Amino acid sequence: QSELSAIKSQITDAWNPVSFSGGMSKEMQVSIVIRLDTNGKVLDAKALPEKNDNPSYPAFVESTLRAVYT
Repeated sequence: QSELSAIKSQITDAWNPVSFSGGMSKEMQVSIVIRLDTNGKVLDAKALPEKNDNPSYPAFVESTLRAVYT
Protein backbone atom coordinates (compact mmCIF):
# COMPACT_ATOMS: atom_id res chain seq x y z
CA GLN A 1 0.00 0.00 0.00
CA SER A 2 2.90 2.38 0.63
CA GLU A 3 3.88 2.34 -3.07
CA LEU A 4 0.34 3.33 -4.06
CA SER A 5 0.35 6.14 -1.52
CA ALA A 6 3.68 7.39 -2.84
CA ILE A 7 2.38 7.43 -6.42
CA LYS A 8 -0.79 9.26 -5.40
CA SER A 9 1.26 11.80 -3.50
CA GLN A 10 3.59 12.39 -6.45
CA ILE A 11 0.69 12.96 -8.84
CA THR A 12 -1.17 15.19 -6.38
CA ASP A 13 1.94 17.32 -5.83
CA ALA A 14 2.68 17.64 -9.57
CA TRP A 15 -0.83 18.07 -10.96
CA ASN A 16 -2.73 21.35 -10.89
CA PRO A 17 -6.37 20.66 -11.76
CA VAL A 18 -7.36 24.33 -11.26
CA SER A 19 -7.60 24.89 -15.01
CA PHE A 20 -10.24 22.15 -15.10
CA SER A 21 -12.36 23.48 -12.24
CA GLY A 22 -15.34 24.43 -14.39
CA GLY A 23 -18.83 23.04 -13.88
CA MET A 24 -18.17 19.85 -15.87
CA SER A 25 -14.83 19.06 -14.25
CA LYS A 26 -16.46 16.71 -11.76
CA GLU A 27 -17.53 14.60 -14.73
CA MET A 28 -13.95 14.12 -15.87
CA GLN A 29 -11.84 11.25 -14.66
CA VAL A 30 -9.06 9.27 -16.20
CA SER A 31 -7.71 5.80 -15.49
CA ILE A 32 -4.00 5.38 -16.06
CA VAL A 33 -1.90 2.25 -16.27
CA ILE A 34 1.58 2.94 -14.94
CA ARG A 35 4.57 0.65 -15.41
CA LEU A 36 7.45 1.13 -12.96
CA ASP A 37 10.96 -0.27 -12.74
CA THR A 38 12.18 -1.95 -9.55
CA ASN A 39 13.29 1.43 -8.16
CA GLY A 40 9.84 2.97 -8.68
CA LYS A 41 10.79 5.07 -11.70
CA VAL A 42 7.98 5.49 -14.22
CA LEU A 43 8.79 3.53 -17.36
CA ASP A 44 5.48 4.04 -19.11
CA ALA A 45 2.06 5.54 -18.43
CA LYS A 46 -0.99 5.20 -20.65
CA ALA A 47 -4.48 6.55 -20.24
CA LEU A 48 -7.21 3.99 -20.73
CA PRO A 49 -9.76 5.02 -23.37
CA GLU A 50 -12.87 6.59 -21.87
CA LYS A 51 -15.79 8.30 -23.54
CA ASN A 52 -16.07 11.95 -22.57
CA ASP A 53 -17.57 14.67 -24.75
CA ASN A 54 -16.12 17.54 -22.74
CA PRO A 55 -13.90 19.56 -25.11
CA SER A 56 -11.35 19.98 -22.28
CA TYR A 57 -11.03 16.23 -21.72
CA PRO A 58 -7.98 15.61 -23.97
CA ALA A 59 -6.08 18.40 -22.18
CA PHE A 60 -7.22 16.96 -18.83
CA VAL A 61 -5.77 13.55 -19.76
CA GLU A 62 -2.49 15.04 -21.00
CA SER A 63 -2.16 17.13 -17.85
CA THR A 64 -2.61 14.04 -15.71
CA LEU A 65 -0.05 12.05 -17.70
CA ARG A 66 2.49 14.87 -17.37
CA ALA A 67 2.01 14.77 -13.60
CA VAL A 68 2.85 11.05 -13.60
CA TYR A 69 6.18 11.71 -15.34
CA THR A 70 7.15 14.64 -13.11
